[in-house]
Amino acid sequence: MTRKPASAEAQHLADLEWLASDPRGRRIVWRLMERADMLGPGTPDAQLGVWLSGAKAAVHEIIVAALVTHFPVLLGSVLTEALARTQDGRRKRSTSRDSRPDDGRGIYGPDDGDDAAG
Repeated sequence: MTRKPASAEAQHLADLEWLASDPRGRRIVWRLMERADMLGPGTPDAQLGVWLSGAKAAVHEIIVAALVTHFPVLLGSVLTEALARTQDGRRKRSTSRDSRPDDGRGIYGPDDGDDAAG
């Protein structure tokens, strides 16, 4: 018993759903979007700009448009998880910066900016 082969479009959507259904796959989708500069402002370099516009078009056509149309919840997961990773990275960087020894003065000086205690 053989199964009827799915259309190319149906197979693409099934593959994309499979990819975006797993956190590892969502990280791959996000990296592709990042590398294609999908959310970036662009670049003043003309050659790089041409390459990026081609990359954006490919990633948009192959991944983003299908996610928006057929799997918006999965696209939301891609973006939410990427934002969480970005915020976690910022927290880790700020925590390591804040781990300097405290000299007891606070950020405003000896009285820590409390003018009422004056």
